[in-house]
Amino acid sequence: MEVEVPVLISYKKLNRLIPAENPGVCRNKACLENYHDNLDRVNRHLEICEQKPECHVSRLINAIVRQHLNGAPNECDSFMEAFAKQWNVMMNPVEKEVVTPPESSGKPEQETDGDRMTIAEQTTTNSSDVKITADLTSFYESLSSPSTSKEEKRKASSSKDKNSRQTPYPLCKRMKQEKKALVVCKSTRWRHLAREYGTNGSILSDKELGKVLWSKNIDPVPLQIKEDQQRKAERRIVNQLTDGGMDVTTMDLASLPTELNEYALVVAAGGDGTFLTAASPVFDNTPVIGINTDPQGSEGHLCAGGKNPPTDLMSVINDKDTRWTRRSRIKVTVIGGKTNSDHPLLAVNDVLIADTHAYKTSYYDISIDGGPEMRQKSSGFLACTGTGSTAWYKAVNRISPDTIMRLHRALNLPIPALESRAKELAQQLNEELIQPPDSQDLFFVVREAVENATFSPCLHRGKATTIRLKSRSSDARVTLDGNRHIDFGLGTEVVLEIDPDYAITTLL
Repeated sequence: MEVEVPVLISYKKLNRLIPAENPGVCRNKACLENYHDNLDRVNRHLEICEQKPECHVSRLINAIVRQHLNGAPNECDSFMEAFAKQWNVMMNPVEKEVVTPPESSGKPEQETDGDRMTIAEQTTTNSSDVKITADLTSFYESLSSPSTSKEEKRKASSSKDKNSRQTPYPLCKRMKQEKKALVVCKSTRWRHLAREYGTNGSILSDKELGKVLWSKNIDPVPLQIKEDQQRKAERRIVNQLTDGGMDVTTMDLASLPTELNEYALVVAAGGDGTFLTAASPVFDNTPVIGINTDPQGSEGHLCAGGKNPPTDLMSVINDKDTRWTRRSRIKVTVIGGKTNSDHPLLAVNDVLIADTHAYKTSYYDISIDGGPEMRQKSSGFLACTGTGSTAWYKAVNRISPDTIMRLHRALNLPIPALESRAKELAQQLNEELIQPPDSQDLFFVVREAVENATFSPCLHRGKATTIRLKSRSSDARVTLDGNRHIDFGLGTEVVLEIDPDYAITTLL
């Protein structure tokens, strides 16, 4: 159960409602950091949507509480009831107590426009705030007090939460009804060359391609081995799905249509690149599952099992303990340019905006979250999702142990006695770059920004909800997930944002 909380709650008041100095049942070192990150998001969201009654602050507050209590649903539900009760007291200070509505409705009493407080009024301290903070502090203390009944309750609630989180997305029912699955096959180097060296659109046979490669002083054996490995993996996946009662269609990555909506399941047989391309024409809640067909050559971060692909895919899909996630995607809106597509432009990992030639400077105007436009020159602008924060974004922002040592010397600080200590610090800072795959924030970095008397210093890295860029270059482009390109010529604008309606369903 999630209690809907009225809109327009201020950062300051929410900080008093959930006292960070007494986290009570916190069992996660990253808990308070997540808690404050969400508060920042609420505050920024309110600044943008203060006049919009449909503002989804209640969803964000639910996320804060559930992160803070770290997965104990009964305690979360009790907390949300207490939270709604105290919130109503705050919103109606004349009344001593407002009873939370019954579970059938799950919503506190709606306030009228005349009763709604402004953000400025909400930040004003009153006597009820002290009582609210004291009551919730007591509530935290009661949660953290050791007792046998509480421990039993925690175990029961953890079991219930496990089932609720791990119950498969309503795909099993759809799969049983439609029984249609698509296996998208990786475009190996062997297949690419067979098409490239074919004439008049023909594809060379294995024997013909081998002869062509030998004539060009290219050893075909390693490429043939990789191709055989890929074909065996594809047959294994098709057999697993067929044995599970699915009607399976195979398709080469290069032959993908612009939209996939007739399948109950899409399986990407390849690596992370295959997954990203296979997900691009999926615009509904059709699950996309990646299977790493080359564990030695591919990391498979987006694939089920990573370097250890499942041996029985249907068993994994139908297992009640299988964990699913909704990976957020960046929606790219192009204004004043051509996209050559009637469908939304979506990216699972990241979006790069840069000059077509890597050696040239990118020139554009940028606005973050509706703020003032800033003129900027750089080597490019990179925006990513929580999923993409483990990829290029992390590589760009990665800190090396050598950098840690140099900073210590520059600041005249004691240098870590052992190099391993510098490695630990670097690893800790680099891990902080990684964000959850369902995050509703955009994470961005400006690559090698130009800063001089003409171009003022800018924010090199941060997070936002909406980013708008306008091109001042004649030959730039927008690249989505490294495999799709859009012209970003002079005067063209793009808007980057996370749209929860286009999140992709996949195995965690």
